[in-house]
Amino acid sequence: MSQSQDENLAQKQIDTLWQFSDRLARSITLLRWVGYGLLIFFGLDTIETLTPLRFTNPAWEFQTMGTIIEQIAVPLIGLALIFFGELNLRSLEKSFW
Repeated sequence: MSQSQDENLAQKQIDTLWQFSDRLARSITLLRWVGYGLLIFFGLDTIETLTPLRFTNPAWEFQTMGTIIEQIAVPLIGLALIFFGELNLRSLEKSFW
């Protein structure tokens, strides 16, 4: 192979890697939105679980704590999706910090 063919091959590989990186960055943004959605759904479900408040009823208290413990995986997955990708492509979140 000549040097120009090696350079063309190297440039094609670099272009392919940049395209992959761009697609990966866009998917990270989508994962963050899914994470925010999971946190919102967990919040709404928790509000639905807690209403109506009956703090003097021990059966309600145990059932409510059991329900919240069963659902604890949802916000953990949501937080993992939100913080996936560290600080890359965080334009919206940086405005709140």
